[in-house]
Amino acid sequence: MASQSEEVAESLAKDLTNINKGTARDELTWIDVQEHSVKILNQQGKYLFVTSFEAMQLPDMIDQAKNSGHEIITIPENLKYKIQGSTDLSGNPIVDIGQFVSNYNDSFDFNFLEPEKLTPKEKEIYDLTPKIIDIFGGQPKKVKSIKISTTMRKDFFADVMTLGCWAEKTNSIVLSRKTLKSLQDYSGTLIHELVHAKTGYDDVTRAFESELTVTIGKLCGNLLTK
Repeated sequence: MASQSEEVAESLAKDLTNINKGTARDELTWIDVQEHSVKILNQQGKYLFVTSFEAMQLPDMIDQAKNSGHEIITIPENLKYKIQGSTDLSGNPIVDIGQFVSNYNDSFDFNFLEPEKLTPKEKEIYDLTPKIIDIFGGQPKKVKSIKISTTMRKDFFADVMTLGCWAEKTNSIVLSRKTLKSLQDYSGTLIHELVHAKTGYDDVTRAFESELTVTIGKLCGNLLTK
């Protein structure tokens, strides 16, 4: 537990992968030693710590990680929850699935398109942005800009390219140019991201779904009373 050497880290890395096989050394059955091993490894190089279930469910993400130079380390399920949101011995975030996605999103370069470069049909839909925001109930204070991009980040969990995202670091909502094919696609995606910006809730959470339900009710109320 006191060791921080590279030699120990390499030995522990090899043995971490043996835990699921049942062939790891006795010390690696101790959860505290497993956690310490991860902290050493995360400090020493580019590793992605995943469970065998995550590796099976998210092959595209695993390929992306390998292509970007990460070594994949398979860990037990209980260790996954132990290291979630924690840092290594240098204070850097431990790279599990959630951190890898966060790092990927932060490093992604959008190809923004100025409104004047849109086609007349796209511009017609885009120009309705203020009215959509008004129907929503106003633009959240956090949102400083709404941008159109020809490139979008990959949603590893849905295995598709995202149509929109709330980029909190730049306080901007980024929408795919593809959404401008129809008012329904554009307005639906924009409102979805406005909810993210307003609440800070992540996709596929009970809190976010509840907020979407409230938003739909308010939208119907606003439209019907008008």
